[in-house]
Amino acid sequence: MNTRKANIVHLDTKRSATYVHVESELTSSHEIGNPYSTEPQATEPDYYSKKKLRQERAVTHVESHLSVLEASSISCVKMEPLCLNESSYKFVEPLPDKYLCGICKSVLNEPHVTECCGQHFCKNCLEKSKSENAYGSFNRRMAKICPHCRQDNFNHIRYLPFKREIDSLKVYCSRKSSGCNVQPDYADKNTHEETCKYVNVYCTNGCGEILFRKDLESHTENYCDLRECTCELCGEVGEYKEIESSEHHSICPDVIIKCTNSCGEQFKRKDSESHNSICPEAMVACDFSEAGCQATPKRKDLDSHMDTNMKQHLCQLMKAHGAMKLEFKAFKEKHEVESAECMYEEACAS
Repeated sequence: MNTRKANIVHLDTKRSATYVHVESELTSSHEIGNPYSTEPQATEPDYYSKKKLRQERAVTHVESHLSVLEASSISCVKMEPLCLNESSYKFVEPLPDKYLCGICKSVLNEPHVTECCGQHFCKNCLEKSKSENAYGSFNRRMAKICPHCRQDNFNHIRYLPFKREIDSLKVYCSRKSSGCNVQPDYADKNTHEETCKYVNVYCTNGCGEILFRKDLESHTENYCDLRECTCELCGEVGEYKEIESSEHHSICPDVIIKCTNSCGEQFKRKDSESHNSICPEAMVACDFSEAGCQATPKRKDLDSHMDTNMKQHLCQLMKAHGAMKLEFKAFKEKHEVESAECMYEEACAS
């Protein structure tokens, strides 16, 4: 773009300088006798005929020089793409040249036809070409020049027949390399994209997985870590990665576990407390624990412990009984003192 503007500015400068040079040349030759001329002095009629010839040659030179500069400036504009067509779509049949824009050389987008030469262009290409060619005061004239035949003051109109013909052409889906074999009409290509099974989409559960649309349903129902899942044992509903995790299995109340006392029994976790109350391998307190026995035999060995330690248990029981008698005596004495004090206070009050 900067190169094109530089060419246009250069074109303005060269045009002005050339016209000034021609004007000064013609003015300096206005007198009949040119002292700097090496040719013999001409008579008045010969002078005017030569003056006219020099004018014609000068104007011809200027016009030819400016036409070269204009062409070079416009070529810079043409090198820049003027519109973005659907180049990612490949037509099933070879695309005829008549459906190609004369500027961007891509398939026509909103086809327009010029009235001067019948050439077809994209609407955006013509509008952008006009706006860019109109840069600078002198080059406003260039905005009215046909890009193809160089006709001044050309007009263009919308060409619906080509639009209908192009819209009916078959194209390959842009996902053909991924496996899509659908061949929609050119006009329906965007509609097909919205439903194409081979378009990459994100998992709707939010796991971040990218997959083909055709695989989305299977992924969300059978493979996604965030899919809804129900525990087969306890019936709790949650995300798959949580329900199937070791954390859930460690607290699930319906998971079958083994007895921690190594009795060999298996039961649900929620039944562990009731099992411990009857498990023969569970450690239990001696019946004389309140009397002071600190032994914790297995439940299956409790009777044997009671028989073996009967004498010891009786001694512990007597000691506990004596301690209780002393405690009761101290309590009785304290109560008698408190009662006597209470009676004295009542007597004093009366």
